Amino acid sequence: MSLPADQRRSPASATSPVFHTSTPARRRVSDGFDLLAEAAESQYIENEYDGDEEDVVGFCQQLFDNREFERCALKLDKCRGSKAMFLNMYAKYLASRASLVCVRKLNGPHRVVNDAL
Repeated sequence: MSLPADQRRSPASATSPVFHTSTPARRRVSDGFDLLAEAAESQYIENEYDGDEEDVVGFCQQLFDNREFERCALKLDKCRGSKAMFLNMYAKYLASRASLVCVRKLNGPHRVVNDAL
């Protein structure tokens, strides 16, 4: 069984196939170069911030090593470098976790109200 001749495609369309897909095409190489240039520029800006804040970050690393997380986070609030922002967020996280542990110790052990559970 085959298709009737009037329903077949013309031979011209067979020589120039067209591929249709629902997936969008990938970006061309020139677009990738533009993205690399933007990334390099943002990296330069981050490094510029890191250089300006090197002394503050070094001091805050010492505070962090001494487990003074709240002071460390307070000192790094105005810094915009990538290292400073990471250390700031992590110090805030550890400070909140440490305060939670202190509250649990003050409240004492958890008492079971319903033994059936």
